[in-house]
Amino acid sequence: MSNPGDQDSSTGPTAEQRMLNIREIVTAILGIAIVVFTLALTGLAFSMAGDGPQMRDAITVLTLLFGLAGVVVGYYFGRVPAEARAVEAQKRADTANHAMDTASKAMDAANQDKRTIISQAAAIHDGMEDKMDKAGLTPSMLENLTIDSITPHQWDQIKAILTSVDAGISGITKTLPPSERSN
Repeated sequence: MSNPGDQDSSTGPTAEQRMLNIREIVTAILGIAIVVFTLALTGLAFSMAGDGPQMRDAITVLTLLFGLAGVVVGYYFGRVPAEARAVEAQKRADTANHAMDTASKAMDAANQDKRTIISQAAAIHDGMEDKMDKAGLTPSMLENLTIDSITPHQWDQIKAILTSVDAGISGITKTLPPSERSN
C-alpha cells in the first residue's frame, strides 16, 4: 500500500508531492525566520538592559516571539517522531495486509482442495454403490460374507469394486503432501 504522496521513481514527483515539498520549504523558511528573529531580538534586549521603557517594550515583544518560537520548535521536534511512528505503523499495516492476503489465498486453496477431495470421494462411493447394485450385493450381505455365500459373478464384482476403490483412493492421496498421507 503506498501513500498518495509517495514518489514513483520512473515518472518523477507527482503534483501532490511537489505541493507537499513546497509546503515543507515554506514552513521551514517561516520557522527558521521566527527563531532567528527571536534570537536577534533577545540579543538586542540584552543590550537594552538598564534602559527601563525600552526594556519593557523589548520584554513585551520577546514574550510574543518566545511563544511563536516555542510553537515552531515544538512543531518540528514533535513532527519528526510522529512522522517516524506513522511510517512505521504504515509498514506494519502493509505487512499485516500482505500476511492476511497470503493466508486468505492459502485458505482458498485449501478449501478448493477439500471440495475436490470430497467430490472425488463421492464419485468413488457412487461408483461402488452402482457396482454393488449390479452384483446384487447389499452392505448387510458384506458383513457376513464368505466365499461360499456368493456366486463367481459376485466375487468378480467385489474384486472390481475393490480395485476401483483402491484406484480412486490412490488418485486422491497422490494429490496430498506426503506428510498428510497415512501409510
